[in-house]
Amino acid sequence: MVAQLEHQFRIGRLSVQGLWFYCQPMMGSLHALGIVIEKVSSNNLFGSATLNLLQSQAKAMAGDNAVPSLQANFVYNICHNFWGINKSLK
Repeated sequence: MVAQLEHQFRIGRLSVQGLWFYCQPMMGSLHALGIVIEKVSSNNLFGSATLNLLQSQAKAMAGDNAVPSLQANFVYNICHNFWGINKSLK
């Protein structure tokens, strides 16, 4: 999305309507990400508590197609890093 916005700006075609056109599909995902970050920060969540929060948020926002896939990607990356740390401790 950033590359598209930059390209439109450089060729002089980026208008307010164009900016809205490119940003609107990401609004739900960015809102969901903001909610998760706010809850993790305010509650000082770590490890499995963060995973539980991601799962509950994915269930709560199941109507938005982009949000569950975004949060599934977060869970995958968190778990992948967690298992890497566990393997290195053995």
